[in-house]
Amino acid sequence: MLSTGAVVKVPNRATPSEAIEMMFGKQAFFGFSTTNTGETWWFNNYDAEQEPHRPVSDDESQQLKIKKDLLELHAQDHRKISEIITASNDLFAYPIFDMPVLEKWYAGRVCLIGDAAHAISPHTG
Repeated sequence: MLSTGAVVKVPNRATPSEAIEMMFGKQAFFGFSTTNTGETWWFNNYDAEQEPHRPVSDDESQQLKIKKDLLELHAQDHRKISEIITASNDLFAYPIFDMPVLEKWYAGRVCLIGDAAHAISPHTG
C-alpha cells in the first residue's frame, strides 16, 4: 500500500473541522481535517503496484503521477476529496508493508499474546 497526503489551503474551504473526516471511497480510503488557520491536512491509503522513489517531494513527475492516480481513484467519490487533491502540490508518499506472519508464537517458556505478537500497521496503530 501507499500512504499519501499533504497540507494545503483549499479555495473556499477555510472553516475549521470539528473532527477528522474519514471516508472509504469506492477504491481508496481518504481522511482530512481543516485547522483553525484554514489549512487542510489530508491522507490517503491505496494499493500501489510499486514503491515510489524517495524522496517524492523532490520529484515533480512522481508528484504528478500520484496526484493523477488519486484523482482517478476518487473520481466517483464525494467532490470535496477531488477538490482537496487538486489544490495539493507538495505531496508526501511512503509505502506501508505487511509484516510476515509468525510461524509460531512461542519458544521454550515464552509465549507472545495480543499486540506483542504482531506489528501494528503505522497508519492504524
